[in-house]
Amino acid sequence: MYNELFRFNLMLQMKSILKASAISITVVLACNLIYKAVQYTITDTNERIVHEVAEVLLPRLLTKDADIQGSLRFLESVPNIQAAELNDSAGLTLAIYQREGLTFKPEFAQLEGALLNNSLRSSTLLVVVPLAFDTQIIANLHVLVDLWPSYEKIIMSIGISLIFIVFFFLTKQLRLRVRFERTINSTSHT
Repeated sequence: MYNELFRFNLMLQMKSILKASAISITVVLACNLIYKAVQYTITDTNERIVHEVAEVLLPRLLTKDADIQGSLRFLESVPNIQAAELNDSAGLTLAIYQREGLTFKPEFAQLEGALLNNSLRSSTLLVVVPLAFDTQIIANLHVLVDLWPSYEKIIMSIGISLIFIVFFFLTKQLRLRVRFERTINSTSHT
């Protein structure tokens, strides 16, 4: 009898361990998938912003606007863009933009090499957009994008959500405790 009870208890423990393991693996995989989806969305959004910038610059290049450097000044309104360089088809620099307060001067040729060997930080994105008209490349726009502001927004949203979830569970726990104490007190008085 004792052996059967021991086996039954051991079997229940094994089942609970397997369930906990399966739930843990599922949670880890779900978190990984969510992280990858968020990372893809942030990267895609920032790449779209850079392509929109390139679309704004293309007509100015076609009309041979003399103030190409001034045309990059509007990048100050895009908080994620840290630096940009506009090169003509021969590789000569037409204009450079660098956000004030940036501690280093990006060399885009070195950044492209870093991109090839994956030595860029994960919060940095280098986007190269060819500006073409009628299948002819007129210029290339190299843009260094800092993804950290986008990550900060998501982290803040998750933090606020976690605070509300913890607050919700604590109030539920307090309500259960009060209800349990009332039940105990009412049964002890009768």
